[in-house]
Amino acid sequence: MGSISAKIHTYNEADYIEECIESCIPWADEIVIIDMESTDNTVELAGKYTDKIFTHPWLPTADPARNFGLQKVTGEWVMELDPDERVTEKLGRTCRRIADDPNSANAYYVPYLTVMFGRPIRHSGWGNDEHMHFFRREKCTWLPYVHLKPQIEGPVGRISRKDGCVVHLNYRDISHFIEKLNRYTTMEAERLHDENRPFRWLKLFYQPTKEFFRRYLVLKGYKDGVVGLFLAAMMAFYTQASYIKLWEMYDRDKREKGSKDSKAETAR
Repeated sequence: MGSISAKIHTYNEADYIEECIESCIPWADEIVIIDMESTDNTVELAGKYTDKIFTHPWLPTADPARNFGLQKVTGEWVMELDPDERVTEKLGRTCRRIADDPNSANAYYVPYLTVMFGRPIRHSGWGNDEHMHFFRREKCTWLPYVHLKPQIEGPVGRISRKDGCVVHLNYRDISHFIEKLNRYTTMEAERLHDENRPFRWLKLFYQPTKEFFRRYLVLKGYKDGVVGLFLAAMMAFYTQASYIKLWEMYDRDKREKGSKDSKAETAR
């Protein structure tokens, strides 16, 4: 039988962590918490369920710390979770069956049911949401950027939605969305900057417009009612904010280079 580790990354998640852990208890062989210096009682609450709690320096998002977490788990298989995610009973049984099958693939896309502002989102780009969050530990490597898929060695499969899902309690309200947007757009801009992706003025306007119509029309966000309209508008702003921050980074680079050149000229 293949052992399964539930790995949960936390930062000030006292409102969510217990329900997340409790959804893992029926099927996980161990529960590992990677806490990023929480200042509330997250660690105390998690400690009621597991003593495998490890501290990682705070980061704006958990993604760059996921490889650190892989070094702390011992299971052959890993279910990667955030505190606002819940594993349904049916999905837990499915993962157990996969782990016990020697002919299983090395990783699986897991279907998600996304809840935003207290409503399940059936369209807008989240209706068929899935993430590669169940995998063999030794076959996985995470890239240190927000919302990127893990790198998997070998075959990858998919868990059918009829075999269970993760319920993702995503954004509580608009304020929560904006709070996360600020952190995530900074990391997205840093990724584009690290890849030397050029800033183009046309993209500053074209990409957000494209994102709005993609979310609202192509992905049928209109079927999610007024929430679908708000999500399309906010995701358009997300795209635009990422590009504005990319411009800011290149502008800072340019000014710093100019300052260094000026000092070098003066020293001659």
